[in-house]
Amino acid sequence: MTNPDGDVYEGQWFNNMGHGVGIFVQVDGSKFKGQFIEDKQQGFGIEEWRDGAKYRGYYVDGMKHGKGKFTWFDQSIYEGDFHENEMEGDGSQSWPDGRCYTGSWK
Repeated sequence: MTNPDGDVYEGQWFNNMGHGVGIFVQVDGSKFKGQFIEDKQQGFGIEEWRDGAKYRGYYVDGMKHGKGKFTWFDQSIYEGDFHENEMEGDGSQSWPDGRCYTGSWK
């Protein structure tokens, strides 16, 4: 299905909604591959952006939530807990210059 704004969803459907495994590509080039429930990202998925950033982890109601790994375009990496799209809980972040932080995030 192609939306009027140019975004495209390809995958499983139920009751005219993305439901099951699918791929959602936005007109800006960002892409999500994973599980959907009633048109929302739900469960495990991989999201990628045109600048090279990437998230691999879990979603609840369309938001990053649970365990995940986010890699920024500069190859900085955060791996740990997410809560409603934010790094929150236990995790660690490393930067290309060798710095690293492991602990709690709020």
